[in-house]
Amino acid sequence: MSEWRVRVRNTLSIFLILSLVAIGLISLAEKGGPGLPVFKGASPFNTGEIGTSSLVEILRERYGSVYVITNLSELAGLPLSGSCLFVTVSPERPYTETESNEILGSLGRCRDIKLLIADENTTSNTLLKAAGAPLRVAEVVVLVQQSGLIRLVYDPSTRQYLPPYPVSRFNVAGKVYDIVLDIASYIKVGEGNATVFGEYHVDNKTLVSGAVAWSSITVAGKQRDVETVVLSDGSVFLNQVIDRNETYRQFALDLFQSICGTGGCQIVFDASRYTPVPLADIM
Repeated sequence: MSEWRVRVRNTLSIFLILSLVAIGLISLAEKGGPGLPVFKGASPFNTGEIGTSSLVEILRERYGSVYVITNLSELAGLPLSGSCLFVTVSPERPYTETESNEILGSLGRCRDIKLLIADENTTSNTLLKAAGAPLRVAEVVVLVQQSGLIRLVYDPSTRQYLPPYPVSRFNVAGKVYDIVLDIASYIKVGEGNATVFGEYHVDNKTLVSGAVAWSSITVAGKQRDVETVVLSDGSVFLNQVIDRNETYRQFALDLFQSICGTGGCQIVFDASRYTPVPLADIM
């Protein structure tokens, strides 16, 4: 008799738990799912065509210490010490002077300070200025339509039209790569210690698509050397080419290898510059 009561009690308990779970699920369905954000741009969290999640994964396999931050304040909490590389790809929100100084201040704990900026817009120029790099990304207007199927990009600074998909030649790690850029800008190189490693041509004019600069700035009261690598196009790192094209994938690996060296480095991807879209809005 007592065993029968125990079985009945256990059955009722399970039924009660399942009922409560069902009520909760029904309530959640009526209320709507949680506001999970989705990133549509070149965010490391975007696993779609124009995200950079694949690049992060292949670098983790090679270097191990690859971090993704969603807020610049997280930089201060990372265990950075050796050679550090801060990476930003096609940021959607521009860096302010305060944010740029915050980035460099956090990287001041590292033995070596390195930046990799792949940006076809001017959103990273303030960071370049703070790093003391004599490099700036030119401001170009979005893609325009001209004479039927011919698509061009208008550059107001030179008052000329640029091809939307120029082929740039890069010299990286002793290798030559011919890479198709996607509505890219170009890099203005000023006076200072800088070397050009990527170029493309428009008519008889040569435009810079890749450059590296070495500068010395004051960080936390100390003079520090900074190495800054700039590409005038972030599309070379997107999932759509990293996943499907061996040339782009090897170019990316060789570029990071040329920056980090054989000893490797701690790599930080900045995911704070992309506007999150609530999943409910997309649905």
